Amino acid sequence: MAKKKAAGSKGPLPVRAGTALGIVWGAVCALMAVTASFGYAESWVALLGDVYIGYGTGLVGVIAGAVYGFLDGFIAAFIVVWIYNKLNISK
Repeated sequence: MAKKKAAGSKGPLPVRAGTALGIVWGAVCALMAVTASFGYAESWVALLGDVYIGYGTGLVGVIAGAVYGFLDGFIAAFIVVWIYNKLNISK
């Protein structure tokens, strides 16, 4: 028997969760870079700048941080939800 999709679902849960967290983390990274240009969250931007190449307070750095943040958040949520679905054996 085929699995039923939830009403209004637009794809597999790991992809939807990954997209949601990717958008949130990408926005947070971009916002941190913008606030660091005003003196706030500078240590966080420096820390993430060690991991996200090109991340910084300039326009290119903000865009790079948003892209890296989206990818990082997407991959993390996708893996967590995928593992959760594999471990969820109750049907």
